[in-house]
Amino acid sequence: MRILTSREMQAADEAAITEIGIGSRALMESAGRECAAVILNSYEKQARRGVVVAVGSGNNGGDGFVIARTLKAAGLSAVVVSCCPAEKLKVDPKANLESWKRLGGALHQFSDEETDLAAELLSGAGLIVDAVFGTGFSGEPRG
Repeated sequence: MRILTSREMQAADEAAITEIGIGSRALMESAGRECAAVILNSYEKQARRGVVVAVGSGNNGGDGFVIARTLKAAGLSAVVVSCCPAEKLKVDPKANLESWKRLGGALHQFSDEETDLAAELLSGAGLIVDAVFGTGFSGEPRG
């Protein structure tokens, strides 16, 4: 296995999209399904106790919606908690949110109004998936 830096991953994504012609939504679908497969194969015991997927507004968040959808379709309890309002999601992540909702999934917020619910969901999870920050992140985490 080779681990890529953020810059190398961005270049690989760009090459897949522009040189090979794979759409960004297809890349999201592939990444999310592969992550879900790793969870099912390596962390099934923890995942059976419930999975919380924390998502951000970018493509990594879109991957997170695919992970949650794939795990839910496999019969696991999966919930999504977002760091941003749904209207701030980028185009492809928003499309994956809609797919998640069509499967019956809900979107919870890390917000002042839902802080207790988010904390409860996170503390009760057997597994937490971080799909907040991706390769485009810069600066320091805050808030």
